[in-house]
Amino acid sequence: MSNLKHQFKILSITGDNFITWNNNLIEYLTCEGLNKILEGDNTGKSTDDPDEMEKRKSKVNRVIKHHLDDGLQTEYSNAKDPKILWDKIKGRFGHQKRVLLPSLMDQWNKLRFQDYKSVIAYNSAMHQIITQLEFCGTIITEKEKLEKTFSTFHASQVLLQQQYRMREFTEYFDLVAALLVAE
Repeated sequence: MSNLKHQFKILSITGDNFITWNNNLIEYLTCEGLNKILEGDNTGKSTDDPDEMEKRKSKVNRVIKHHLDDGLQTEYSNAKDPKILWDKIKGRFGHQKRVLLPSLMDQWNKLRFQDYKSVIAYNSAMHQIITQLEFCGTIITEKEKLEKTFSTFHASQVLLQQQYRMREFTEYFDLVAALLVAE
């Protein structure tokens, strides 16, 4: 059981890492074939007997609880059904999407290529914001990524910006590759 806790970070008691934790938990349970249990699917595979389903539910419960801060573990220690536990955690921290969205949109609007010392630093910052926006239901297109980058070049690099625009990139990663080579 001690190995479980180190597969991904625990959910902090403040819930400030809920987005990452949620994604990691779902991915892990999906790899283990256990994600449907969080949706209340207690049927399992057609070959599962009731005892096997109880083992699967117990494993999901154990995984969730071992990826909680100690304070949250204590608070949710009596939750025996993983679906109920999951619903309680989502109810407590699921509002993060609504709370974070205005802040993330503000970060997106303020993101400027010229504010970063390297292409890698800018690219990393952009993808951190985009990943969180996607979790909140806002999709940033390739065109928007390209436009964000072009439009936030330093004013002294207008000629360079125009040269990159003329190359008519359709994929953001192609632009990043070209910028990295130039850097």
